[in-house]
Amino acid sequence: MVLIQRLGGPTLTERGEYRVWLTGQPSEVCRRRFLKLARAKEGKRLRIALDEHAATLTFVSSGDVKADLQMIDLLLEEAVDDAAEAGQPRWLDCDPRRSPRQPFASCR
Repeated sequence: MVLIQRLGGPTLTERGEYRVWLTGQPSEVCRRRFLKLARAKEGKRLRIALDEHAATLTFVSSGDVKADLQMIDLLLEEAVDDAAEAGQPRWLDCDPRRSPRQPFASCR
């Protein structure tokens, strides 16, 4: 079961990248695994970056945003599943709907 997923579609940033909100902030183990997968051949072209203090990620589109989002969904699912198999937490105990200025003030 995937516990971290995308919240809706992407929004365009000022720098021409796309930002996607996630349902939770990934744990450190999940974050490392996701970034390792994102730097592999399939995800490398998207230049995916997880924002450090928010449940968001940014990426540069390959030209087909729908296919890009499908790739991101697959990477998220695999990273979350790998963290679960390793007995590690999949997300931090946070509420991603907090204010953008303090998105994770409730993190424990």
